[in-house]
Amino acid sequence: MYDVKFLSGTSIVTRLSSTEYTCKGKIHVVKDISEMSYKTAVLIGLFQVLSIVPGTSRSGATILGAIILGCSRSIAAEFSFFLAIPVMFGVSILKIGDFILDKNVMLLSEFVLLIV
Repeated sequence: MYDVKFLSGTSIVTRLSSTEYTCKGKIHVVKDISEMSYKTAVLIGLFQVLSIVPGTSRSGATILGAIILGCSRSIAAEFSFFLAIPVMFGVSILKIGDFILDKNVMLLSEFVLLIV
């Protein structure tokens, strides 16, 4: 399905750009979520685009982006989690829409399980 050379290359690039290599000794500018500017938040969100590349983790890309932009590791992980919420909600809405358009029937017990 995917070219092995391409996947190997992206894995190597991801590893070389990991925090061990790019952020050694870097001073963390953002140490609390409330200190993060809108510009930084949008730039971190744009790092999610890297997850389009096969084999790239969405959370890994956003955490790496946040650390490169000067966030501490804990803030990077926390913000990555917050970024996942609208993504997961949107995907859920799309899946439910596909389910309904396929004219499937959902039992009450399945609906309750979905809500929980």
